[in-house]
Amino acid sequence: MYSIKVGSFARLPRILVPQVTKSGWGRVIPISSGKATQPFRFMPDYVATKAAMVNMIVSLAKELAESGITVNTISLGIIVTPALKILSPDGSKSWVGYKLRRY
Repeated sequence: MYSIKVGSFARLPRILVPQVTKSGWGRVIPISSGKATQPFRFMPDYVATKAAMVNMIVSLAKELAESGITVNTISLGIIVTPALKILSPDGSKSWVGYKLRRY
């Protein structure tokens, strides 16, 4: 999971940034998760990949700050899917009540 989620994003700037830098402006807006900063009590592998991705985004934003390229992320909240329901098969909905916050 880590090499797919984090590795693929780590390779993207090497391909994208040189081309966008030539134009003098650009936007990098990957999708992440609010769980990067407020992890579930389960799925540590998932939240670790999202935390790594958010930290790479922050680092890339700082690196490109003066180049005219902005880097942000959209961090989604919980979306109830069949996969999420499997994580709480007893119906306890242990994921309910997690509140996201702005940074």
